[in-house]
Amino acid sequence: TDAGENDSLTYSWNFGDGNTATGQEVSYTYDQEGTFTVDVTVTDSDGDSSLTYTQDITVVNVAPTLTEVTIPTSGKEGEELTFSATATDINNTNLTYSWDFGDGNTTTGATVTHTYTQDSLAQTDGVYTLTLTVTDNLGKSTVTTQTIEISNANPTITDISIPNSAIKGESVNFSATATDVEADNLTYSWDFGDGNTATGANVTHTYNDLALYFVTLTVEDEDGGIISNKESILITNLAPTIDSDND
Repeated sequence: TDAGENDSLTYSWNFGDGNTATGQEVSYTYDQEGTFTVDVTVTDSDGDSSLTYTQDITVVNVAPTLTEVTIPTSGKEGEELTFSATATDINNTNLTYSWDFGDGNTTTGATVTHTYTQDSLAQTDGVYTLTLTVTDNLGKSTVTTQTIEISNANPTITDISIPNSAIKGESVNFSATATDVEADNLTYSWDFGDGNTATGANVTHTYNDLALYFVTLTVEDEDGGIISNKESILITNLAPTIDSDND
């Protein structure tokens, strides 16, 4: 109020961050956190009478807002998975995206990839809890979590040796090499097609009949993952030999 009957009043605001405004009622948006001293000075139309009021205002930082998150809900051992996120921040600051994959591995970036090498920490099919933390340059963070189920991957046969043919009654060598993402102990099971079987990466077998046989190798990991390979072997007769040429 002013004692002058015909005086008009001017309200001048100083928001404490270098910005000002005029008007009896104004609005203002701070783009950074901190404690600011706000002044409002009221001046009458004669210009020789003014009153200033001062008050501190504390502006707190607002955490970033996640607008999009892409996290697969499932995958397999050894499979490269892609994770991505988009976030916004009032201050338009550079945001840091921190990923914790729940298996002891971490990385940073808006779009990242990760490969789980075990189906779970307990060596059985299971679930990991993935955590994404988005942080602005003032340390304010937004956190989101999601579970991802990693299933067992079958072994891979990298090399196998099965002869195309062999002689009846002779010992035949069979061998194979396989790998597993989780580095499980692998079991090699051979079915020679004549009713006989054996186990091991390197085995021998003797066929006693003339025929075309189909040899099946099955490799199994500790979690039940299986891969098989079938190949044929032809068992032939050994021709007679002459060990004397006397008349």
